[in-house]
Amino acid sequence: MAPVALVTLSVIEPLAQTYDFIIIPAPSDILFTTFYPAVIWVVMLIAVLTGWGRSFEGRNGERIVAWFKNEIPPDARVESSYGGTSSG
Repeated sequence: MAPVALVTLSVIEPLAQTYDFIIIPAPSDILFTTFYPAVIWVVMLIAVLTGWGRSFEGRNGERIVAWFKNEIPPDARVESSYGGTSSG
């Protein structure tokens, strides 16, 4: 997050010297503003690696939740026409 704040400040400073209506924010304001994007990356990484929030559609359209399991539940597997199993 610190590089984002430094780049933003380095871009805004010359603009603020040219235009009077531009206010240079404090570095802490930029860091607090970029908090949500940084946290959402961490949450998405955890969800992808662990399978958190993953769900499947089973027979007759019922929802099958596979919390923290990085595999397709047996109830969601369907026999395909070529003899193997399919996830859809």
